[in-house]
Formats: sequence, C-alpha cells, structure tokens
Amino acid sequence: GGSAADSLSMEVAVVEAEGAVAEPNCVLSIRAGPSRRQGPVQVNKHFQFPFGVKDAVPFKVDLLRQLCAGELECLPLDGIYSVPLTPAKGASDEAAPQMKLRVTSKPQWCGQSRSDLKVKVAAAAAASGGAGGGAGPGG
Repeated sequence: GGSAADSLSMEVAVVEAEGAVAEPNCVLSIRAGPSRRQGPVQVNKHFQFPFGVKDAVPFKVDLLRQLCAGELECLPLDGIYSVPLTPAKGASDEAAPQMKLRVTSKPQWCGQSRSDLKVKVAAAAAASGGAGGGAGPGG
C-alpha cells in the first residue's frame, strides 16, 4: 500500500496563530502546487487541496493584511465599474484608494476547468498580440 503522502488529496489546518497573524484582518494564502486557497487565519481552519502532499510543489504561505474594502452591484451588462473603497482600520492614510474593474460576461467559460480556461485565455491573448489585460479566470 501507499503512504499517506501518496493520497489523492491533502488538507492543511491552522493549529496555532499568535501575534499579528491572529488579527481579524489577516488572511492566510497557501499555494500548493497549481492551487491556491485563502481564508481568515483561524485555529482549526482547514484548507483542502485536490492532490497529494508529493504534488504540493511549490508549497508557499503568504499572510496578507487588508488595505481597504469595497462592494458594488454588478449589472447584467458588460462594463467598467468604479469600486468605492474604504480604507481598513489602521491602513495608511496616503492617497484615497481608487479602483476600476472591467466586468465581462463569458458564457463560453461556464462548466470548464480553471486549467482549460487559462490555456484558452493565453491562446486568445497571443492571437490578439496582447497580454490579455489581466489574469483571467482564477487569477
């Protein structure tokens, strides 16, 4: 039989968090192989990955802190949206945060895997001679 490291899935759990990482606005980001999981830093928080430990290369951990937050209503029309951003508590008071997002419906992407979509987005960008204008689906 195979070892636990040969299993088809992997789970990572937070067992301890102290200091700045335990603050409410801290986000844990784990990259294991081709997948990324993000969530609040909480003891007993579990992150599942669809492959075994031996395939989790690279295994990278980032701790992120919120700078600002915003919410908007996307209409069922393609367009550019200004996101009203509010600085997070304790964030820098430098310049007023501003961001615009282009939101485009892509019904041809429904039901397809992230890896298939990344290949299609890269091929379309290469065909148009551009960089694709962003990370595309799944970032």
